[in-house]
Amino acid sequence: MGDVMKSIANCKLQIAPSPSPLPQRRGRGEGEGAANCKLSICTGVGLLISLAVPAGVFPAGAKAKATGSNSDLAKLQGSWRVVAGESRGKPKPEDALKDLKWVVKGNKITLKGDEGKNFVLRFHIDATKKPKTINLTNPERKETVQGIYQLDKDRWKLCVGVPGEKRPASFVTREDLNVALFVLEKEKSSQ
Repeated sequence: MGDVMKSIANCKLQIAPSPSPLPQRRGRGEGEGAANCKLSICTGVGLLISLAVPAGVFPAGAKAKATGSNSDLAKLQGSWRVVAGESRGKPKPEDALKDLKWVVKGNKITLKGDEGKNFVLRFHIDATKKPKTINLTNPERKETVQGIYQLDKDRWKLCVGVPGEKRPASFVTREDLNVALFVLEKEKSSQ
């Protein structure tokens, strides 16, 4: 899991086929560098830009858009645990996901992994689109991935692509699609 978290912070974000369903673990200094880093579904995506816009500064018709997005942004605040993940049509093992936690505060998501490593990412949502959209940005790498999301009470479903590619149109992964699907549940203590 630590390698996956490092991929987000230190490498180009990409969802790439891997011989195994989980990314290969490598020690420090091993591997081919950032260009070959892989991002598995296990990562617990979360990288975006703020949609905090001062009240009264909206162009005509934009208040409804901001209100829906602000409502979802408020619902996302708190701690979430990753309960399911899938990429290239294959589900990820439960034990690979059990220690993954996302903490949303404002427009930032802190990804917490099993090795005590934390990475902070920024995000931006638009709840007026069908399906709702999310952009995730790694501020250190200045790379953004586009995705879609669904928020139903304490369940958050997210499907994201790779940098530079189109936003996914549905919550589906297949061998021929460079997308990852995450399902998160809000922790009771953060409700």
